[in-house]
Amino acid sequence: MANDCVPREENVPLETTGRQTFNELARMSFFEDARQTKLEDQNWSHFCSIKKCKIHDLMHDIALSVLGEECATIIKRPDQEKLLSKHVRHLFSSYYASGTHMIDYMKKQNPTLQTLLCPDGCTTNWMKHMQNYSSLRALKLRDCSEFKIRPRHLQHLRYLDLSNNSWIKQLPEEISVLYNLQTLNVSWCENLCRLPRDMKYMASLRHLYTEKCWSLKCMPPDLGQLSSLQILTYFVAGASSDCSTIGELQNLDLAGKLTLSCLENVTEAQAKVATLGKKEKLRNLSLEWCSECHEELLPDCHKKVLDALKPHDELETLRIVGYKSTSLPTWMKDLSLMQKHLTALHLVGFTTCDKFPQFDHLEALQILHLEDLDKLQSLLNNEAALTFLKLKKLQLLNLKRMERWVAAEVREGGELTFPQLENLVIPGCPNLVTLPETPNLKAVDLDEGKAQLSLPIVTYRYMSVGVY
Repeated sequence: MANDCVPREENVPLETTGRQTFNELARMSFFEDARQTKLEDQNWSHFCSIKKCKIHDLMHDIALSVLGEECATIIKRPDQEKLLSKHVRHLFSSYYASGTHMIDYMKKQNPTLQTLLCPDGCTTNWMKHMQNYSSLRALKLRDCSEFKIRPRHLQHLRYLDLSNNSWIKQLPEEISVLYNLQTLNVSWCENLCRLPRDMKYMASLRHLYTEKCWSLKCMPPDLGQLSSLQILTYFVAGASSDCSTIGELQNLDLAGKLTLSCLENVTEAQAKVATLGKKEKLRNLSLEWCSECHEELLPDCHKKVLDALKPHDELETLRIVGYKSTSLPTWMKDLSLMQKHLTALHLVGFTTCDKFPQFDHLEALQILHLEDLDKLQSLLNNEAALTFLKLKKLQLLNLKRMERWVAAEVREGGELTFPQLENLVIPGCPNLVTLPETPNLKAVDLDEGKAQLSLPIVTYRYMSVGVY
């Protein structure tokens, strides 16, 4: 997209055209082994995935032959400097070779350079020459000690990736003049406190990646004016009047994954305006309360906000953190409307809630994560199917009061079974001393003391047992 390789079609989003082009190339075997892969971070693997593929050596050689000297890669090899000709348009530079070679190259003022990717790190010695490269359309910088680039010299930039730069505390306000920028990635900039105030003028912005920006206090005002925005991974609801409320999401056609954080600053009216239920392209949703509001308002405000944030029925992943009401809104009580599509459910920090959904109603559920649910006594409390047909990973963490898998009053109806369960994690559940029927179990993680209990794990072959 940054280099106009995706053809434009009237009334068709560039992302759609690009996806179709990729799939067609994969169908023709230009790409091989194309697959959706979960991220390695175990805490977020349920929430994020990327598409990976390979290219055959022959196709790779043909592509290099066609491109000639337009593409160059600098790695730790002494002969790589000869690749840095005046014809280079797309340059990949590794950290170990970005010293003398890069400084000499940047001084040449190559007017044709369009892509510069430094994913393993960069040095500030050659960054001062960046103002000579107004032709740049795609730029990726990582682990740079300073951001010395003036955005006004990058007016043609379409793609800017500053992810994994822990030194960044704020972006230059001048970023807002990058009117052609389509993608801004600041994911994993853990010390980033704020985004440019005038981002609302970045009319071409389509993708804003902000995940793991834990220090963000709020979103810049009038974010809803970014009418082209389709990806917004992490939205922080600020408490001050000069921040965007989640009501700014109303007219944004968001897709993929979205985390709404600091919901303690959100009112029921604002939550209704956000109209999450109409954002049918969203697949992964995380709702987070980060701190408590006034104690007397907790049961009421949390429930009303969560009720107003009801998502559409085809959501694939739902994660709710820090919910403090004593009961659930109607749409959460049985989740029956999501039973065909929801594959992962994470509930964390429900310290006061004593009513929970019937989890086994979720026919497509593959991952269930329950953590710090202080009043949960059993996984199933009512008459139910007693079978999780597709569940593969079950994580029960710090459930102090959980004593049994199925409430005593319904146990006569049969035994709970997990026919597909492969991974079971149950640390911090001191009163849970039995295991349900799990014929395909491959791994169990327990408390240190629980390893001495008579759990029926010795009957499984090729299974690992971890002890916390």
